[in-house]
Parts: sequence; structure tokens; C-alpha cells
Amino acid sequence: MDFSSYGGVTSIITSRGCPFLCTFCSVYAIFGKKHRIRSIDSIIEELRYYLTKGVKIFNIEDDNFTYDMDRVDNITDAICKAELKVELRFPNGITALRMNEDRLKLFSQAGVKQLFFGLESADKVIRKNLKKGFAKYDRILELIRIARSLDIKADMSLVTGFPHQTPIEMAEDLSRLFKDDAIIPPTPYYPIVGTELFHEARKQGILSEDGLEWYEPLNFPIVGKRFNRLDVSSSYLLGMSLSHSGLQKYHHEFLMSQEQLNPQRVLGALRYTGIDFLGRLDSFTASFDLLLFFNVNGYRLSNLIHGNIERFGVIKGQLEMLAAEVLRVTLEIWTHASYQVVPIHAKKAEIISANRFRFRRTDKPLNRVISLFLDKIRE
Repeated sequence: MDFSSYGGVTSIITSRGCPFLCTFCSVYAIFGKKHRIRSIDSIIEELRYYLTKGVKIFNIEDDNFTYDMDRVDNITDAICKAELKVELRFPNGITALRMNEDRLKLFSQAGVKQLFFGLESADKVIRKNLKKGFAKYDRILELIRIARSLDIKADMSLVTGFPHQTPIEMAEDLSRLFKDDAIIPPTPYYPIVGTELFHEARKQGILSEDGLEWYEPLNFPIVGKRFNRLDVSSSYLLGMSLSHSGLQKYHHEFLMSQEQLNPQRVLGALRYTGIDFLGRLDSFTASFDLLLFFNVNGYRLSNLIHGNIERFGVIKGQLEMLAAEVLRVTLEIWTHASYQVVPIHAKKAEIISANRFRFRRTDKPLNRVISLFLDKIRE
């Protein structure tokens, strides 16, 4: 196999299964509750093999890597003793149980560069309903700060749109993480067949039966009585917008500079600007080429869009509108006003990326999740 095509990145699995019974999670239904492990020697041997092929970045895809912390200690110790120059990431997340500063230091020494802790909600009642009461928000926040001090990119997972959740609880989750400098884009809840929460949602009669919502991006098969799909999508986009740069970067002199009020500069200025600057614009136009340079959670939208087109065959126009929606929500939280996204269609001879989007201020009330969020951060 030619590993050069994979950018020096591969996945590795050191264990399977998870004894926990989180109601939303598919692991116990698909891979089982029993925690099955590989020998440490086989793990080290596999890492060495990939290193000889030019692979240096490893995504550890275990269902619950940190279930047995004594084993975790032995793995990190073995990697250090073998002097393997690797970069380790945990895209499936880890639990905070028995994690501490000393173990995070061992993680750093072993080459861990990216991880997230499983939280799902900052609301302890919601976590209890999810059978995830063992996840403690304050403890996870403390571990994140320690990990970041060790040059490990650390976050926590957040899910929005649980069947028993309300719009105010969605807003409270986002506002709390925002205030604690831990904001991330939430993952919209998706009911997976075989999970306890799926059966609960079906019993309540809140699953869509027409089928299309199960496959469309930014659409959700939950038709809850407490919230609607707009609440979920707004919560998701709000998290994406806030994770880009947030509301905290406010530079008065820059904002008041008249020369910055050129629409062509808006996207490049977003990370340095705040409420007053954009509030002075009744509307502005941005080409999709400029939208491509808008960062979402550290990723350029150009990478996100082209990557999804290549991998999943997603219609490019849908992703262009997603980029525009992210910017629209950013405008709303910074200006406390509503905006519409109005596509200005390109001429037939022009390529699709030449489309322009006008963000037009409207008199409509803000979406309730955004309104509730703004109320919370003012408290």
C-alpha cells in the first residue's frame, strides 16, 4: 500500500467495546459491553510498522480507551520507553474518570496532541438522563485547562437536540461553555437504531417517518414537542460561529475606523472585530470566494467544503449555503439583529463559486436559541 496518499495519518484500535450504557451511544449495541484489549507489545509493533512507512499521526479509534487506566499508563509508558516519535489523537474522545494532571503529562510525553472529554451537556440533569452522570463538568473543564497548558488541543463533546431537551437548555449549554472559554460546535443528536434513546423517541412518537430528514445535512429526524428543527440547527451554527472567534475580541479603535467598513474586508476582519463594527452595516455582500476564507473551529471552510465534496459527493451549493448560514448566525450574535441570506445567482457562464450572498438586515425577531443565548451571556 502506498501510504504517501494518506498524508502520514492512519487509525489504530487498541481495544473494543464499552461497559457504559449511555442512552444515546451506539457502541454497546454494535460492539458490545465487554472491553476487549490488545496486548501492549502488538500495539507498539503496529506503531513501529507504520513509522517505517512514513506515518507519524495516529488516530486512536477505541470505543473507550481510558476505561482501564492502569492499562493506559502501561501503553503511554511503553511508547515513551520505545522512543517512538508519534503524534496521537483521540477523535472518539475519552472519559475523565481517574484522569489527572500526572496522567496528562504522560500523555504529552507519549505524543498526544489532540483529545476531547465526553460531556454531552453541561446540565447535570440531562447527563443523568443520558446515564452519563459520571461525567462532571467542572472536573472536565479543569482537565482541559491542564491539557492545554501541556500543548494538547483539548475540548469536550457537546450534543444538542436530545428528545427531552428544551431551547433554553440548548442556549444554557452554549452560554456556559462560552463563558468558560470552552465553546465548541455542538453535534446535533442523531437517533441510532438499537440505542435506548432511539427506542424512547420512537415510543414518544417524535421520530419523523417520512425518511428524508434521516439523510439531509442540517436536518434532523426528531420532531420534538419541546423544540423544532430550527432550534437544533441554530444551536449547531451558533456553536460553530462562537468557536470561530467569539464575542470577546473587541478593539474599539479598529471598530470605529471608517476604512474598515468595506464589505470586502468583513470576513478577514471577523476574528478581530465585534458587535459595534458589524452593527453599523445594514447589509453587505460577500462572494463565496471570500466565504471560503472564513474559519470555523480552526478549519478553513474551503478545506471543509472541498473535502466533503470529494469524500461524500455533497452538492457544492448546499455547502456554500452552509458557509453563508454560519456567517449569518455570526452577524446575529454580534449585532443582536436578524439577517437573511439572499443568494445573488451568478450568470450561467460563471462558475458556481462566483455566487454572491447578501446578508440583509430584517425586522424579524431573532431565533429563540440565539435570543436565549444573548440573554444568558448578559446575566
